[in-house]
Amino acid sequence: MSNLQIVQAMTPAPTSAAADAADYAALPSLARLTSALRAPMLPVIGFAELAAGEATPAQRQAWAMEILAASRQVLAILDCTLALAAGRPPATSDPATLATGRDAVAALRSLIQPDAPARTPASDCHH
Repeated sequence: MSNLQIVQAMTPAPTSAAADAADYAALPSLARLTSALRAPMLPVIGFAELAAGEATPAQRQAWAMEILAASRQVLAILDCTLALAAGRPPATSDPATLATGRDAVAALRSLIQPDAPARTPASDCHH
């Protein structure tokens, strides 16, 4: 069984499609943000659980690298979100990270000012 198959087997079952659709409809930006943050966190949890069990040093090293990559992805999303919220250009040019950062700022603004018109952070922030 591959590492990916092990992590997939350990991943909790997704919520019902109806619940996901309701969440997405209520706050689409926040739903995309949580999905974007959840994706890299699943391998962090899965590989950490694997590393805690019996494994060879080489397996543990490989899993540690996966944990580091996923953790860095979460940090990049958070850094991008903070930069966009502050009106600064983010340090990343990764399209997925930029899109998630914009969604995060839009979601936070909709929570803070629910009656204000939706506004997306400036999309002209490129690095």
